[in-house]
Amino acid sequence: MNRFTWLRNPLVKFDDKNLRLVPPNPAGKWCLIAADETTEFSPVELSEGELAVLYIERRLSFRLPGGYDPTLLKRERLGPTIDDLPEAQKKEAIRRNSYVKGLQDAGCKSCSPSAITKLLIEEVARELGDPCPPHPISVYRWARRSAQSGRGVLSLRRKSWGTNTGRDHRMSERTVEIIDQCIDNIYLEGRESGEATRLEVMRIIANENLSLPPTKQLVAPSLATIYRMINGRDAYERAVARYGEDEANRRFRHSKAGFRATRPNERVEVDHTPLDLPSSTVTLASACFC
Repeated sequence: MNRFTWLRNPLVKFDDKNLRLVPPNPAGKWCLIAADETTEFSPVELSEGELAVLYIERRLSFRLPGGYDPTLLKRERLGPTIDDLPEAQKKEAIRRNSYVKGLQDAGCKSCSPSAITKLLIEEVARELGDPCPPHPISVYRWARRSAQSGRGVLSLRRKSWGTNTGRDHRMSERTVEIIDQCIDNIYLEGRESGEATRLEVMRIIANENLSLPPTKQLVAPSLATIYRMINGRDAYERAVARYGEDEANRRFRHSKAGFRATRPNERVEVDHTPLDLPSSTVTLASACFC
């Protein structure tokens, strides 16, 4: 059974009790609940591995056909809350929300890595006791994600890089953190190249591997991986961090289409070029008929 998918909301029989299998919560736990009001059963959360063991031991069986109700989820399941997250994701989401609220309360709306923005982030880090404060562009990204999703702090949980592919990334979470930190400090703020960013990543990884056992050594990423993670950032955010907010707005501003000619010689473009001659200065005028 290398490739299989659990049904969503099927009726099941577990230890001679009629139950229903509810899809997993954000922590990845499936839940067995009573199928009707006549069944006395306290909800039990199980992982996919535990469900597979119960199915192999024939303690869990599916009541098909007629026992599959894909619309039940919309009627019974409530939206996840911050308490449904694993402890590590919960702490990280609260930490990120503290930075977002700190800058919002101070009236800071710009995502440009200015001295004032950095000072506000350092003050929040001092209050939290955070030894590694985030980059201003990261705080702006968290604030925008929270505003667009409408779920507040729940939207700020850490997501594995490459989640959209249906699998976790092969790199460890610590390696991804190092790469994100170097992209913020070296590539975005320092305006260095991707190669310089990779060299800094390799230096930090080499220093941390000195204190790690051989079985837990961090793997250095390739240059292509660095550029994939850079290109995964929002293009406007990258321009703000590297060139400033004014230059980014100029590059990404909306512009109207020019005059479009519909007949020959309807449009004429004229250019005037000053020419410095030994005796005087003359202007060369040229016309282009479109």
